[in-house]
Amino acid sequence: MHFGRVFSTLRNKLHGPRSPTTAPCKPFLPSLGAKMGSAPYLARALVLVALASSAFAVHAVCVPDTPSVTYAQTVPVRFVQEPDVLLYEAGSSTITLRCDAGEELIVAPRLMGLRYVRDIDGWPAFETSPDSPLVQLLIDALPLDGSEGMEPWPIDPLNDSTYSIGSGTGGSEFRFRLHFFSRGGPMRPQLQRALGSVQVQGSGGMGEFHFEIGYEFQGTTCALMDASPVLDPIRADVLDATGTGGEKDFTVQMDCGVPGRPVSLEIHDASDRSNSSDILAPAAGTSAQGVGLQVLYNGLTLPMGRVWAHTDSTGASERIPFTARYIRLPSEPLLAGEIVGQAVLVANYY
Repeated sequence: MHFGRVFSTLRNKLHGPRSPTTAPCKPFLPSLGAKMGSAPYLARALVLVALASSAFAVHAVCVPDTPSVTYAQTVPVRFVQEPDVLLYEAGSSTITLRCDAGEELIVAPRLMGLRYVRDIDGWPAFETSPDSPLVQLLIDALPLDGSEGMEPWPIDPLNDSTYSIGSGTGGSEFRFRLHFFSRGGPMRPQLQRALGSVQVQGSGGMGEFHFEIGYEFQGTTCALMDASPVLDPIRADVLDATGTGGEKDFTVQMDCGVPGRPVSLEIHDASDRSNSSDILAPAAGTSAQGVGLQVLYNGLTLPMGRVWAHTDSTGASERIPFTARYIRLPSEPLLAGEIVGQAVLVANYY
């Protein structure tokens, strides 16, 4: 048949000439000047190629409708002294994986910015720093055919998991639910930063959820009066020997106006908002070197950025006691002069 001759011609081109004992095949593909009668052979060859190509399309794939989405937010939370109190709930955008058959997907966390702290209501909760609120990440999958899906399940940042796409469902729509909780005790605001991603991997591609999270504390601000304590001079050799000294007590007057409301206090370095140490950055007017200033509350140094519980508001003016002191900075030479530090104190009630 003519079709067999076309096949032999293609094989001859792919594998080179035959053995000299076998008569060589002559090319049969028509030239540009061939008569119309030769066209059916070329058409049949093209049909063969088309059928071979379409056979590959039968393979089942799950294809995402978008390659990635990002949940990026500085989360508004309130300060709560007690642990495991729900502060905020949020949801990510969706990624839909459309599937032409059943398939087992891989859910692969790539979350390097989270550390496990404890379970809350049976699900793992994570911190972004030792004094951040806690967050739970729950993945939710809704089948496209409207059938009942799985309950949202928690992500383990260290291990992959699987999710089965049922045959005939057409795929699933994925999103993340985020639950934010109080950690118990002091917390501080957190700058928004990238924490990593979670990949949902199918045979036809991958959808990736990225997370960028920070925290800010919100409440009704109480009125505070400025305080400007001036420490007594201290001898350089005394400070060099003791490491700290010159303690001076001072108070800040607060008026919240409403009684019986829980009050939180928050302190920041006025010269360097990013400062998270317990030593104030030197402010304008500083001439001394090798010495810094610290603020203490109840005898303990206060790291800048700290948020902590005070007491319930009284509805009247009250004074909050603090202490300021010098501290020797051993990494710098000690030079006499003036040292100036400025801190911002915020009081909120909820």
